[in-house]
Amino acid sequence: MHEELAGWLRQLRDLTGRSLRELARDVHVSSSSLSRYFSGQAVPPWPTVVALCKAAGRDPRPLREVWERAKDGPRTSTAAPDPQTGEFTVWDEAEGGRWSKPPAFQGGGGGLVSTADDYHAYFRMLLNGGMYGSERILSRPAVELMTTNRLTPDQQAARDAMARNNVHVSFGQGQHGGWGFGMAVRAYRGDYASIGQFGWDGGSGTSTYADPENQLTGILLTQVGMSVPNPARLIHDFWTTVYQAIDG
Repeated sequence: MHEELAGWLRQLRDLTGRSLRELARDVHVSSSSLSRYFSGQAVPPWPTVVALCKAAGRDPRPLREVWERAKDGPRTSTAAPDPQTGEFTVWDEAEGGRWSKPPAFQGGGGGLVSTADDYHAYFRMLLNGGMYGSERILSRPAVELMTTNRLTPDQQAARDAMARNNVHVSFGQGQHGGWGFGMAVRAYRGDYASIGQFGWDGGSGTSTYADPENQLTGILLTQVGMSVPNPARLIHDFWTTVYQAIDG
């Protein structure tokens, strides 16, 4: 159950807004150890979990059971295929898996369970300036803040150096360039997609974006994580096909 705990630890990290080095200093562990905890390669001591919760302003008690399962149980297999047989392994079982019950606490960076139809309704609402049918869900200024690039020039330069130049390592991040409040925002024209397109590519093999210029929403949900090259290629082909269909 390492990955279950690691997912919550990454949410705590995101809540702090601190860099890995800053957070390691604050919780009194090395950066390399903290990185292993976040990736699920190791289970941290309970005091470290408490310190991370404190840094994020969260109560550690709901995570005690998750930590004990990780400490006492075997490591959950990853989505990567078996190197000997090529057979894929199940990362999260439907019964008893991490999404089979409500989370220990809600996280703004992930953890919601939904459907393709609901996800589509959400993005259509954003395209409509916060309106869903005749009902206002978000104010228009809130949607504009969410879906426009909020990075400073220094942040943008760091992101470009990390992501655009390593797009073969981290598919998607180098494709759009910008970042709004909670989602990526297309800041330059590098393929078919228009500037201003917003959304995100998920590591579990999903991709969803909305394009204000073309009034288009695309959703791709697969069952193969980004642990091998083909899922990224599939996502790229999906969006190529979507945009080619506009003039088809």
